[in-house]
Amino acid sequence: MIHSNNNELQKVSAEDFWHFSCDLYSKNELYKKDKQEYSLLELQNKFNKNVNICLLMLYLDKLNISICQNTLYKLIVAISEFEKNYLLPLRALRLRLKAEKSDISLYAKMRQTLLDSELLMEKHQQSQSLFCTTRTSGP
Repeated sequence: MIHSNNNELQKVSAEDFWHFSCDLYSKNELYKKDKQEYSLLELQNKFNKNVNICLLMLYLDKLNISICQNTLYKLIVAISEFEKNYLLPLRALRLRLKAEKSDISLYAKMRQTLLDSELLMEKHQQSQSLFCTTRTSGP
């Protein structure tokens, strides 16, 4: 549970957040940064932004829920360790593999396995971020 802007308790779930994120991500909408428009993937790759944080903010906004800057900071700290130790190295491995795909006979299968693993880690990170947000938010 988390408090919404009108102090009513709002129920949020990791599964709803995941489905919201997948739907939004698949639409490939553009978001403004410094008067330029970027997709979520561009924000991740060009500016090293955590897409799950962006998606969480959009999800909470949709539910009319706000979090304070201190909660956002705690959230970023809480999920950064997992991101640094697991998610980013896996993503880097997938990108290195892509660069050398002509030399790898099972490239397509390996790529899909790494991508599936990366998505599972993204889902875990979303669950982690939602848990952290709901634990630290309040009226």
